[in-house]
Amino acid sequence: MRQIGKIIQIEDKLVKVQLLAAAECNDCTYQTSQTSSCPGCALFKPINQPILQLPRPLSPEFRVGDIVEIELQSKKAIEAAFMFFILPLLIIGFTYLGLSLVFPGLKEAFKIIISLLSLGLALLIILIWQRKTSLPNNGPQIVGHYKNCS
Repeated sequence: MRQIGKIIQIEDKLVKVQLLAAAECNDCTYQTSQTSSCPGCALFKPINQPILQLPRPLSPEFRVGDIVEIELQSKKAIEAAFMFFILPLLIIGFTYLGLSLVFPGLKEAFKIIISLLSLGLALLIILIWQRKTSLPNNGPQIVGHYKNCS
């Protein structure tokens, strides 16, 4: 998955990049319409142009205002979505199912409470995964650099 962004700040080892509208936005039928605005833009207006903090590559000279191309491997995006959305639900479900099979006489309220408390396990797994994958080469990377267009 590739995205275009504009450098807004350069630090020692980091570059702050503000993401620009995706290419898909150019084909949006709402942009040409005079009467309505895009529901996606309206819904995500506060986060329409997120700012990423990326490791600064060594080779090219970057300046504030330069346009860069950023790439996030699809595999890593799917892995992150699974860890944050699917894994907690699986842990709750399997905890509840396990309690029902092992302790059939346990009251429903206790099963639900213990299942919700198992979210702590999910949080622990996510924190360990985040530390493991938060190395500089595992996140989005700058793959293209274009001189300041303004």
